[in-house]
Amino acid sequence: MADPRRQPIKIRSLFLSDLHMGHKAADLAAVRRLLARYEFRNLFLVGDVIDGWKLEKRWFWNDDCQNVLSEILRLRRDERVRVTVITGNHDEKLREILPTVLRPLILRKFGLRIEERVIHLAADGRRYLVMHGDQFDNRLVKGSSKSLDNLWSWLTEKGYVQPINPRRISEVASRKKRWSLRKSIEGGMPLLGQSFKRLALERAARDGLDGIICGHSHMPELNQAGGGVFANCGSWVRRDGPHHAIAEHENGQLELIETAPTGDTQSDLPRRNDMLGATVETYIRKLWHDRRVG
Repeated sequence: MADPRRQPIKIRSLFLSDLHMGHKAADLAAVRRLLARYEFRNLFLVGDVIDGWKLEKRWFWNDDCQNVLSEILRLRRDERVRVTVITGNHDEKLREILPTVLRPLILRKFGLRIEERVIHLAADGRRYLVMHGDQFDNRLVKGSSKSLDNLWSWLTEKGYVQPINPRRISEVASRKKRWSLRKSIEGGMPLLGQSFKRLALERAARDGLDGIICGHSHMPELNQAGGGVFANCGSWVRRDGPHHAIAEHENGQLELIETAPTGDTQSDLPRRNDMLGATVETYIRKLWHDRRVG
């Protein structure tokens, strides 16, 4: 997995979110460079790994998508990296009944553990809630009683019900574009970002945890000052970058790391494409594209 020009930096865990594979703007070549720069034992893909919303409309799966997918599978197979895939709102079909039932088979065949949320025990003994963060959207959009919100959050986090999807609400009500937390924050509603952070920390505190590692808002951050640790992994969608991820060092300390966008540079990393990766691509196509056009 190492870049042949230099030795990889050894860390304990790497957290990435919002790769949006299948989105034409996803900078997946930068993802590969990051994976080559570090050597780690745990890889957490914290939601929206696949952009199912885009794939439902049209199929787009280029060499960059396949290279990243094959590299992740190679890390699991050859480097014995523990890979955990957290579901998000853009790849919400992974939360449906059939994919959920098939999770043990996917773990056995591909080595990919798929969950709605997990608790990560860091090397320093701190425990973090790891989840995408779209589970908080219902409170950001509509609000409700605290007790009902707590119940709904628990049901969605356990995978018993689907999170309320603001894009569906807007489509039914007014046929407008899909709702986006990131676009709402950038479009003049910064308080949504603070509310998202507050809800995330409250969720971790209720579970007796030391903090939360999430994605969803596309707003990278690492804040460890009071009220628990809040870590947001950022995203890999915009090619004007930079991109971010969260690294856990061997002593358990977290770091927000940065990677430059790909731009017009050509990757010198070897092309990754194998039968196992092709099998997973076929599964992705059947789940998001073939069922819709068939």
